Order: sequence, then C-alpha cells, then structure tokens
Amino acid sequence: MRGDRHPCLRDGASGLSLKLKYGRLCRAAVACVFERKTLETVEAMVEDYLWSLRDNLDMPFAFYGHSLGGLVAFEMARRLEAEGLPSPEHLFIGASAPPHFGLIHSRIGHLSGAEFVDAVQERYAGIPAPVLNEPELMELLLPVLRADFSAYEDYEFANTALLRCPVTVFAGSEDRGISEEMMIGWEQHTRADLRCMQYREDHFFLTTSKEHCAHDYSEEPAETGNTGSGFDDWARVRLKAEEDRMKTERGEWTLGR
Repeated sequence: MRGDRHPCLRDGASGLSLKLKYGRLCRAAVACVFERKTLETVEAMVEDYLWSLRDNLDMPFAFYGHSLGGLVAFEMARRLEAEGLPSPEHLFIGASAPPHFGLIHSRIGHLSGAEFVDAVQERYAGIPAPVLNEPELMELLLPVLRADFSAYEDYEFANTALLRCPVTVFAGSEDRGISEEMMIGWEQHTRADLRCMQYREDHFFLTTSKEHCAHDYSEEPAETGNTGSGFDDWARVRLKAEEDRMKTERGEWTLGR
C-alpha cells in the first residue's frame, strides 16, 4: 500500500513504551504527549479522531490500531463507511480482541492508584521501570491510562454492517491477555479477506518487533490465501473453543444448550 497514509491509534502504555525504547522521551515530551483531552469512551475517541481527519480524506489511507486503538480504528472505519465518506483501504489491528468477544478481562479502571498500576503491570507489564520510578511522569500518565481502560471496559459493540475493506491482524504469541486464536475472530467483521501475522513477543510487539511489523504492515497479502505466516491451521478450531469458554464465563449458556 505504498504511498498510503496510515494513522496509528495505540493505547497509552504502548505508545509510552515506544517512546522510551528509542530514547525520545523527556519530561517536556511526556507533558506534550499527555496534555490533551481525557476521553473516556470509545465513541468520544472516534469523534475526536474523525474531527481531526475529516479534512484529510482526499487520498488513499489505512488505519492501524493497537490494543484499545484496534477498537477505535474499527469503529472509525465503520463510521466512515456508514456515512458514505472516504474509508480506509485497509484496516490493520494489533493485540486487540474482536468486538463480539465483549469484555475479556476483569474491570480495573475503578481501582485506586497503586492497585490500578499493579493490575496493569500484572496484565501487560507495560509501564517501563523508568516511568514507574518517576512520580511526575506517573502523574501525567495515569489519568490517560485510566481513561483508556474505562473506555475499553464500558465499550458496547453494536453488530451492524460488516466492513468492506480487508483486515490484517497482528498477535503476540506471549501476550498475556490477547491470544492469537482470538485475533482470527476478526474475520467475522469484514466482507473482504483477513490476513493474520504472529510474532514471538508479548502485548507490545510493536515495540520489540518494530522492523518486522513495519515490513509486514506494508507488504501486500499473498495471492495464495488470506492467512499470513505464523497462524496454524488449528487456530479456527481453537477460536470456537475460546468463544464457547468466554460465553460460559459470562453466563450466556444455559443447561441443555
């Protein structure tokens, strides 16, 4: 998709990790990054991004969304298609469970500061030590991070029209919260092809596998099929088992079904 624009929508923790990893983070930069409106719903995030993008839809573009950003990118694409506006030619999603899975983790957005940080670290280990050890940085980070978790936890999926664009999903085989078999469930949300890529990394593979992601991000899908390297054929079977397990946990099954 050479020449396309790819807006990148990623959650606060992963964005912060990226900046730390490549040495571009300082107090002033963090203040700049997080000095924005605190948006606490996916709907508000979609509105905010679309307001910024509406005057820049005059050439081919695609979306990449990571973690919570995956849901935001998905809803943005659906909104543009529903309104008959120029829409992304491709949707790229990393480390984000398909919306029909619902809430896949326990709620933590309401926890106190220390409990909230501990829960985030247990789930993702996503806040780097240099930030954890800097109270001023944590003071800037926590309101945005908490808002992101609240947005995810309160998100309600409305099962309407399928996307017309193809979707490529990226998964980390060592992700503590999002399994690779979950990611293939995104095929239920597009009329076009689904392409799947997997990395031997955790939730933040976008940081640790930057070069591989960039290559796979720009590479055109092979004509021989819609499943990329790294996903085994048994993934679809395991997806069904995973969906059944989650329905059971949410009490959606009754005896005799």
